[in-house]
Amino acid sequence: MEQLIKQFMEKIDQRFDSLEIDINELKVGQAQLQGDVNELKVGQVQLQGDVVELKAGQEQLQTDVKNLQADVIELKEGQARLQRNIIDSLGVYTEKITEYIDDRTDALNKRVYRMEVEFERLNKQ
Repeated sequence: MEQLIKQFMEKIDQRFDSLEIDINELKVGQAQLQGDVNELKVGQVQLQGDVVELKAGQEQLQTDVKNLQADVIELKEGQARLQRNIIDSLGVYTEKITEYIDDRTDALNKRVYRMEVEFERLNKQ
């Protein structure tokens, strides 16, 4: 009987040893899992910071795009004004050149007429 109890006790001891090993392995696994969870928490905090930076960057990009759009509109309006001013200026200068040529032509015609009159007068004498 003693032998039987000893065998039974040895089997119980073996099971306890096996259980202790399993518990130690679970503790190691739990510690690793805890470390992984901590790393995930750190990663999550970094990710949240990156998201905040991305949002700020996106807002800045949107502001810059709006500014660029406003600048493009302003440039287009300026170009249109410039084209109108060039056309208006060309019209004014063309009128002035035409008036100048007409005035010079009138003056020259008057001179020619006076010379013809004088020439006819001299021919009649």
